[in-house]
Amino acid sequence: MNVQELQCFMKVFETKSMNQTASQQFMTAQGVGRIINRLENELDTQLFVRSSKGVEPTATAKILYSYSERLIDYFTLLHTAIQNEKEKQNHLKIYLARGVLKALSFDFLHDFQCAYPEVEFSWKEMANQGVNHKIRQLEGEVGIVIGKVDDKEITSLFIERKEVKLLVYHGHPFYQRDTIDLAELQGEKLIILNENYHVYHEFTRSCEENNIKIELAAKTEDTSLLVNLSRMKIGLGIVLDFSLDGFEMKDLKVVSLKEPLYWDIYAIFHRDQTDSPNVQRFKSYINRRNKLV
Repeated sequence: MNVQELQCFMKVFETKSMNQTASQQFMTAQGVGRIINRLENELDTQLFVRSSKGVEPTATAKILYSYSERLIDYFTLLHTAIQNEKEKQNHLKIYLARGVLKALSFDFLHDFQCAYPEVEFSWKEMANQGVNHKIRQLEGEVGIVIGKVDDKEITSLFIERKEVKLLVYHGHPFYQRDTIDLAELQGEKLIILNENYHVYHEFTRSCEENNIKIELAAKTEDTSLLVNLSRMKIGLGIVLDFSLDGFEMKDLKVVSLKEPLYWDIYAIFHRDQTDSPNVQRFKSYINRRNKLV
């Protein structure tokens, strides 16, 4: 029994004519008859009494007719759900912490697509904790985050390491230095990306652990604004080594911390999804990439 057969049955029931139904459904009368016969065999009952004047529904036909519309709706919903599941099996949903795609470059996703052209995927950027939440709630298959996740439900795979640096403007005493101690930042006015970025939490946490009191002159979501504020001598910028690519660095200098702060990038997966074919493909891609780097 399928939707087409039920629709054909309903037409016969309503018109009491296989010939009229055949005309309306662009079928032959023999084709309509075969459908009714299949339904009768499947349900083990007679649905219509045939005569030279047409057909007359039986009591069981009336029962089937009363359920037909609901059955068609259920069959349609079932078909849609199955199609959605098939699409889901071939679709990979990736969430990325803000800044990660700039660190890895878009080639990171492009190369995966080239390696596995049969896999359709979508991606979205959000705060680091938002990515963790999406993966924990099984709302995505792959998360790209900063920092290893301490959660028994989550597995992590290292991708790449970046380093936190200090952006110093010309005329500041640190401009003549190549490295500084983190403690030397006490009392300095600093500019940093805001709470939506992992670097903010990692840097402020490290300062708190070392009892270093810092003064934040500005927090922003825009690296170009951070660079401009540093150039205007509003404060020293806390930046990531990759984030300054493409910026004019005249009268600005990047200085390293003697005890480096790292920005480690990981792929994360929920344990319940690690056996998914597409997750396995993504893991294989990262492992091959790590061997080449």
